[in-house]
Amino acid sequence: MRSRIGFISNSSTSSFICPSDVSVEKATEIMKKICKVAEMFDLELCENDYAVFTADDTYGMGWDEWYKSEIEQAVKEGRTIVEEITSNAFPWSLLDLIESALWARRLHFG
Repeated sequence: MRSRIGFISNSSTSSFICPSDVSVEKATEIMKKICKVAEMFDLELCENDYAVFTADDTYGMGWDEWYKSEIEQAVKEGRTIVEEITSNAFPWSLLDLIESALWARRLHFG
């Protein structure tokens, strides 16, 4: 948590490392369904809030060394990764659903 004069911010990022049998296409399909669930509950999550990628299309925002090494290892293994594009893009109440639906391992930075 960052604290500034008169302002408190809790900025964080989550990534999900999918098992090797979850392709970019499958992860994208699952995330589109989760966006629909978010909409049903008036939560803000749309396709512009996250990136789905593998080694062919590496994306990363402000990773520290531990976080970066975890993502790089997953990329080497050819795993699909789902990551927030902006901090706090995934509603907190959907993190468990995303993790379960993708059968993924969650990394949290922040």
